[in-house]
Amino acid sequence: MRRSRHVAAERGQQDLAKAESKVDELVAEARAQAADILDQARSRANEIIAEGKDEGVRERDRQLTAAQAEIEQETNRAREELRDQVAELALATASKILSREIDAGVHKDLIGDLAKQI
Repeated sequence: MRRSRHVAAERGQQDLAKAESKVDELVAEARAQAADILDQARSRANEIIAEGKDEGVRERDRQLTAAQAEIEQETNRAREELRDQVAELALATASKILSREIDAGVHKDLIGDLAKQI
């Protein structure tokens, strides 16, 4: 009986050792899976950040292009407006010159006035 108890105790210790070993394997496997999941999550997070940066660059470029086009349009409008004003001044000056007696001094003064207005 003592022998059977001793054998049973040894078998119990062996079973316990096997169970502990199995638990250690399962824990190691779970840790490895957790590490893989974390690596995948970090990798995906980096991809999302890179995609966000790329989208930000594209949006910045789009806005810059739109702003440059708007500046060009405003510049063209200002040039046209300036041309119209210069033409009006030139016509007004020519009209004044033609309506006055042709006199070199008056003519010179009118041209001077035109130059100041431009």
